[in-house]
Amino acid sequence: MFDQESAHYSLDPFTYVVTRQDVEDGSATLLHIAYDNVQIPLSDLRAVNPNLKDVPADKILPVGTVVQLPVMLDQRGDSSGPFFTINNAENQLKSCEDRMTSLVDEWERNVGPLPLPIKRKVLSKTEQVLQIVESEVERQLPSIQNMHDTLGKKNQLLQYLVDVERVKAKEIEVEKEFSASNIPLISYDPEYALLWPSYQRLISEDNLTEHTIQTKADTDDDFCMVHTHRWEFTILAPGSMDEWETWAVLSCQKLAVLLDAINCSPRLPFPLSKNAFLFIGDTFYIDDRHRDDADYEDLSAVIRGCAPSYLPDGEPPAFGRGVNAAFARCPVRSAAEVTFGELHVRQSETCVLRHAGGCTHYFYLQGPRCLREGSRTQREQFPHRTRRRKDRVLRCQMCHQFPSTIALYGDELSLETPTVYCAICYEYLHGGESEAESQSYLKVMPQKVGDYFTC
Repeated sequence: MFDQESAHYSLDPFTYVVTRQDVEDGSATLLHIAYDNVQIPLSDLRAVNPNLKDVPADKILPVGTVVQLPVMLDQRGDSSGPFFTINNAENQLKSCEDRMTSLVDEWERNVGPLPLPIKRKVLSKTEQVLQIVESEVERQLPSIQNMHDTLGKKNQLLQYLVDVERVKAKEIEVEKEFSASNIPLISYDPEYALLWPSYQRLISEDNLTEHTIQTKADTDDDFCMVHTHRWEFTILAPGSMDEWETWAVLSCQKLAVLLDAINCSPRLPFPLSKNAFLFIGDTFYIDDRHRDDADYEDLSAVIRGCAPSYLPDGEPPAFGRGVNAAFARCPVRSAAEVTFGELHVRQSETCVLRHAGGCTHYFYLQGPRCLREGSRTQREQFPHRTRRRKDRVLRCQMCHQFPSTIALYGDELSLETPTVYCAICYEYLHGGESEAESQSYLKVMPQKVGDYFTC
């Protein structure tokens, strides 16, 4: 039994119990529990507590009142706003755009064409340098062509015909104009440098190429409605909170297309396991397309099947029992049947993706984007990447110094699977083992000699 004098949470980590101290402090209200204790909108708290839906938000709850909390992860992310259904949100966005279009048409009929946007006169440093380069190209091009013809059109001499000194001189002038000595900004003061740290974009659309924008097209023949928006999900790097890549999907597509699209390194040339799931909101979406296979397993069952710590028959609790007890009430659905439009999500709320090979990622809904902003509008062009991080070397997980060149799957001496090692640490760990011992795990190396694993 729990002590109502001091205990807020029962064995279920997503059940809040009002204590006497809460009542005395005046914090035993739905408003305080929602915003101060668990940082969720009051509407979301009422949604999982139908018995408290008519209780005023600022009313003091009696001691012992049980308040159910939404199932949440430890890593919440930078979430904002209440939960919503993607289909409903897309319809609202479409209605808003239709209304804006009608207002523009009405304006043009009654007043005339919309005024053109005012041309920006203040240019950034990069824009000024580019403007100088363009003007110099126009100025020097005729003379370069004449000298090129005079010298017999020898392309190897072109580099000597271009006057770059003028461009360099102009670039130095622009650099001085934007220097800290000429611009009296507080952010340039060393005393305030930590308040405005420079942010380097690790994930960008500039890192995409023709070959990396898409990995697998959606060939589903299901009916697809006319879309006005795409929905972007940002995937974090495996086992990390660093942004890795952003994928765009359509609301009519099945969740399984995202599982198929994401590739990780190190990954085997053949799938180690087809078992995968996504955890979004408070629901598990499992990949059950291979349900009839012998190696099929519902990975969420391990999480949902964790028993409470307190056992009525008095048996001693097993190690780890009770940690995930509340996940047992989470519904389970098929990722091959549920569309993105059916998802009940919260923007920037952290979700979990575990896919083939035992690789785990956090991810979150970045938000909607109008399809008019890009050239990819057809269903077979989705899902596709919209942003990507430059490949970074995966360092050895043992020494954390050298690039990893060996990945081990199912190794009893490793903390996780896969675990990546450099050649030195691998020899230190497995160098003296027999042939039979080396067959107890799977060893994977890059296809080309000298390559290393990246992420």
